[in-house]
Amino acid sequence: MGIKPDKTALQPQKKPKLLPPRKPATPRPPASASPPRVPSPPQAPAKAQANSWLSLLGALALLCGAAGLTVGGAWIAILLIVDPDAIVGLNQYLPTWTRIPVANQETFQTLSEIRASIRQAGRIPGEPISLGNEAKGANKSATATDLLIPVLARRPLCQATSTLDSTKSNCEQIVELQVYRPVEDARRQIKQEQSYWLASQIAVAGPEESFAIAPLVDANSENQGSARSLPLTTIQRFEGKAPTSGVWLLLSGELVRGDDTIAYGRVAHYNPDRDYLGWMLEWTSSTGQAPAWKAITSGATPELVVDQTVGLEPQFEVYQVQPRQFLPDPIQLEAISLSDPAFDTEIYGKIMTLARSGLWSPALAWFKSLRQASEANPDLWSNAAQAEMDFVRLHAEATQAQAEKSWASPSQQVLTNLIDGRWTRALSVFQASVDNSQEVASLLKGDADRLWNRVEAALKVDPMQTDAKAWGALIVGAKKDKAAAIAWLKKQPQTKPAAIARISKLLDRLDPNFSDVIPPSTHLSQVVGTAEPLKQINPADWWQLKNSSLKLEAGQTWYEVEVTAFYDGKRWQRSNFSDLKFSKADGAEPLWNLLGLTTDPQLQILVWTDAGQQDTVFATAKAVQLQGGTIRILVAGDPLPAPTAAQPLPRPLALTTTALQWTTPAVTTLADLNQQQPKLANPILQALATELQQSNQLPTGVTATPAGLLQQSEIGSWQVQQIDLTGNQQLEAVFTLDPETLATLQLDQPDAQKRPAGRSRTLIVSDTGAVLYNEFDGTAQQSLLAIADLGDGGIPVLVVDGSAGYRLQRWSSKKQQFE
Repeated sequence: MGIKPDKTALQPQKKPKLLPPRKPATPRPPASASPPRVPSPPQAPAKAQANSWLSLLGALALLCGAAGLTVGGAWIAILLIVDPDAIVGLNQYLPTWTRIPVANQETFQTLSEIRASIRQAGRIPGEPISLGNEAKGANKSATATDLLIPVLARRPLCQATSTLDSTKSNCEQIVELQVYRPVEDARRQIKQEQSYWLASQIAVAGPEESFAIAPLVDANSENQGSARSLPLTTIQRFEGKAPTSGVWLLLSGELVRGDDTIAYGRVAHYNPDRDYLGWMLEWTSSTGQAPAWKAITSGATPELVVDQTVGLEPQFEVYQVQPRQFLPDPIQLEAISLSDPAFDTEIYGKIMTLARSGLWSPALAWFKSLRQASEANPDLWSNAAQAEMDFVRLHAEATQAQAEKSWASPSQQVLTNLIDGRWTRALSVFQASVDNSQEVASLLKGDADRLWNRVEAALKVDPMQTDAKAWGALIVGAKKDKAAAIAWLKKQPQTKPAAIARISKLLDRLDPNFSDVIPPSTHLSQVVGTAEPLKQINPADWWQLKNSSLKLEAGQTWYEVEVTAFYDGKRWQRSNFSDLKFSKADGAEPLWNLLGLTTDPQLQILVWTDAGQQDTVFATAKAVQLQGGTIRILVAGDPLPAPTAAQPLPRPLALTTTALQWTTPAVTTLADLNQQQPKLANPILQALATELQQSNQLPTGVTATPAGLLQQSEIGSWQVQQIDLTGNQQLEAVFTLDPETLATLQLDQPDAQKRPAGRSRTLIVSDTGAVLYNEFDGTAQQSLLAIADLGDGGIPVLVVDGSAGYRLQRWSSKKQQFE
């Protein structure tokens, strides 16, 4: 049997290779009967073959390494020729003891030089932000203080907003962020100022408009916003409970959309260990609030919370700091989401159904039950489940606080209870009175989709909830009719006949002609409206009382009073009165009783003479009418005084004897108020000066400052009424300037169509100097007649004469305006 020769054995040999001499063998005793051993042919050892391959691979590795070093060195050399500052950027990837020394001192700049270079590039340097303390990473010395410099640019087609104090530009937006590190080697500080080198920079662009308005826009709306990038105008460091890992930065801007002010922006993070500045997320808040770090979960690191609440619907975005595989910045912000639940079990699915429909409190109750059960079975719980429970708890606390709050409106009280899943309590408010039932019926006729989703979710989780079924039937009955509601109710599983009978009685309360809809006729009449003389009437147009006739006494004339507001015995109602379902076929009695005319049919008609004096004409109600949501009363009384001047006068105001109680606020002068309460007088004078200046109504020679106004004796003697009109326990200041005073100051507007001549002008300013009501700018198109108390326990109202007649306006704390 042959042996495969080694390749080296086949090579020709010129000389025989001499073997080294052997050592003398040690003599051995002869072995008897042992045959002589025959030597075998030599074999190539396997170990020698393996060593040969390893040697070859090692040579190749050395060759590749040498080539890589050569190419890398050449690349660095070329990079340094093109950009000498590039070597500074390489230091961020190297440990401290291996960093490359920088010999080019021209790469260093002082803070003033940095600002100059930014201006030279056509940009605007912002105020530097210190990245000290938290920015001292593992590779930084205790004296290192990095700086972040925002780079701003002016927005095109933008005008600055000017005030009396200064001109503040709101046209600048942030376009770039630059991070500079201080030069730490004292030998390289050839300048007296601290030098810096550019460590990181990032371009800045705001979120798209469609993203910013998304929480406020319905999914089916045609106006979803554009893709234009919104400007970011401010930047600041997160303080307080922000994580200590690096520096967190908040960039923000504001967008006004109708009555809503939306805050939006981006969150950036600076990792000092790698000198890396990067984006973490975009955010938007429909409440106008900036994101905040809060301890939501039980973890050691706080979470970033973004408030996207719309109206009474709480909505929060919660982000946790999580690790990621990214060397320059190994952390990221990850949202807690209910779209990917922690467990795929039946009970966990019920919890998610409740939470996704907005029933946060019931979902939290189920979560607590599951958490308690997990103590005996740890497989039922996890860190992800705990985070989702804490997320639900955050929303539940908001809905619970709303439901526990005392609301003036029954419909708001019912709505907040339904949002929190308190079906029984909401029914108690609904049944408390007929007025409550009618007001809630109007609520259910509107956009009740969010309530319907909650009802469906509650019944899907627990079909035995009778009160939830009652609200489902009420929603169907308000939108359709009682028959449709009963049909829906009978389709619901496990609905007993007794429950159907009970809910049927609740549905009767939705009927406007429910037994107690008409208040008792014993309440006093409180009616406010606008009177208009009539030359003749058509009796067929009016609803007359039984056994009555429409005849005038000698010397009397007819008036038509269009009702602005009236008290129905329980509460004030204001036009439009489209919810009232009276008809002529019902006769005049139901509407007559509702207006309180059975007890007191007498009305007063207030008129103004050419001399500005007030006169009163007494009249008696004869008939009523309800058409198109407008209530009219036909009254008979003495004729009005005939005007002699050409200028228009305020239209006649009609009201019953007990309708309004005129208030008598405290009166002082601007000069006295400034002397006694300078803290209150100064913002009032400032606001008045602003309005006079912006509307070109500042008298000649008067400077638009508080001191300048008070130097004019006429202005200093102007009367100021002080009364609480907003319900905040603080007195508002009411300025009423009569035409004679305005004429002396030459404040009359040339356009007579904007404001009828002969009327006073009023400005109402809050205790903080905010203008709450303004007739100076000519856009109000109305005139304040008086301030009155409705006698309902609420704050006083403004009686204003506008283009559509007299209106009662009360301060709305929600909308921050009179309405």
